Amino acid sequence: MTGIPRDMASAVALAHKKDDRVRKEFEKWAVLTYTNNRGKINEKKGADAGIDGRVHFMTGRTESATMILQVKSGIVHRDDIAKLRPEFDENSTF
Repeated sequence: MTGIPRDMASAVALAHKKDDRVRKEFEKWAVLTYTNNRGKINEKKGADAGIDGRVHFMTGRTESATMILQVKSGIVHRDDIAKLRPEFDENSTF
């Protein structure tokens, strides 16, 4: 399996590849797919605090918010969610 997944079976195959470079492609695909190509992918490797992407969205006429995204391809544990609480700096970028 290489390239962009076109169906769920292809996405699952990409998610379960052992090569970390290929698994990063799954993260990118998931972030972009589920944010309708509006998400910003975290290209940082290693200690990324579990943040795989961010998406900015409007909450009002002039107010906006940021959502952080974490992509998992296996079993999600409570600790995975608890760890996804980084010190958030609104001005930070990837």
